[in-house]
Amino acid sequence: MKETIIDGRDGHREKRWLEYMDGRFLKQWGKKAVGLFREEQDDVLGAGMSADGACCLIRLHAEEEGKWHAETPVFWQTDPDADTEPSGQAERCAIEIAKQGWDGIPVVAMVPASMRREYLITLPPGMDEMEQREAAYWELDDKLAREGVQIEQTCTVCHPLSADRGVWIAAVGRDFVEGMASAFHDAELPLKEILCVPPPDSEDWAEWMADFFCTEPDMPLLSEQAGREAALAVAAFLMGERDEKWRRLRLIAPERIPERWNYRRLAAALFGGTFLFLCLMTGWDSWKLYEAGRYKIDAQTQLGHLSMEQRQMEMLERVRRETERKERCLVALSAGNIPWYGILVHFGTMTTEGIWLEQMEMQDGQNIVLKGRAVSYGALSDFVQRFERDTEFFPQGPVLDQSEMQQEAGARQEICFRMMLQL
Repeated sequence: MKETIIDGRDGHREKRWLEYMDGRFLKQWGKKAVGLFREEQDDVLGAGMSADGACCLIRLHAEEEGKWHAETPVFWQTDPDADTEPSGQAERCAIEIAKQGWDGIPVVAMVPASMRREYLITLPPGMDEMEQREAAYWELDDKLAREGVQIEQTCTVCHPLSADRGVWIAAVGRDFVEGMASAFHDAELPLKEILCVPPPDSEDWAEWMADFFCTEPDMPLLSEQAGREAALAVAAFLMGERDEKWRRLRLIAPERIPERWNYRRLAAALFGGTFLFLCLMTGWDSWKLYEAGRYKIDAQTQLGHLSMEQRQMEMLERVRRETERKERCLVALSAGNIPWYGILVHFGTMTTEGIWLEQMEMQDGQNIVLKGRAVSYGALSDFVQRFERDTEFFPQGPVLDQSEMQQEAGARQEICFRMMLQL
């Protein structure tokens, strides 16, 4: 079976490209959102094998607050000559896993020490991590060439150690990695990762392992080489969950184990989404119903205002028609009659000092005869001149028919006049 092989140089660039492509189509918040509906990995098995044929399986179980608990490991001894092939080790692992009831738990396997070439390379100070990896890779290429091995036929992993220890680099045959992955697949074991891990910085294994997970009292884990290999595998796996540089120690892409969906969360999310959708639809319908009620009230109010304005307009129209009717009646009644009111008002504007009007009568329906007295001829002349200038109202002008001086006993002299105006 063909597996996706990752080495320390080409695989790192491939991984960065995959992460870049993944970031383009699936944003970080999208990953977290999808991750909520996936089952978290609660258990993992670490598999290790020593040079003398001893094998070990250790199970880690996730506890609260990010703690991992290591259960009592399972050891067995194999014939180094008979079971050096990966298929034999995978079959024995499958048997022991079935005995323990650990079926379905992902496995992270450590490349046996006999199958890896490890080197500790000292590099000049001041180099960044990428430069260290490139320099270590070419140094490894030179060392393998001296042994007659082409570096293209191997998978390489590189891991910077502490500043005074340099860079650890290892090479594993590509055929062996592919065979190991195929063997676990044929044994129907859910292989998650194949790792090649450097030895810990600390010489105190118990202190170093305590940083990764808890072990049971008196656990025979670190006293055997196979146990140390299995512990290194699970430790590198746990570190890879938090730190990218530890993920570079894997030799196959972790795509064999399909993600498990949390169907309870999916059902809850589906129910919540449906409930939210129904609430939104109900709220929308309620809002539209409220708006319709408001529109109805506004329409009724406007209709009431329109009815009131219509009644006012109808009343004003009735008053206008009644006024026009009365005006028409007035015009009909006053047709052919002298507008005495207007004439009297006009005569009031013609008042002259020293003139008294005593009588006004109508003759022949067109002439008005005025009779009165004046204190002097000058006053009478002013009075007559007023009517002569009023050509709009009396276009024919006034005609003074009679004017004579009269004096009664004990009274002053006055001029009696008679004047005719033609309308």
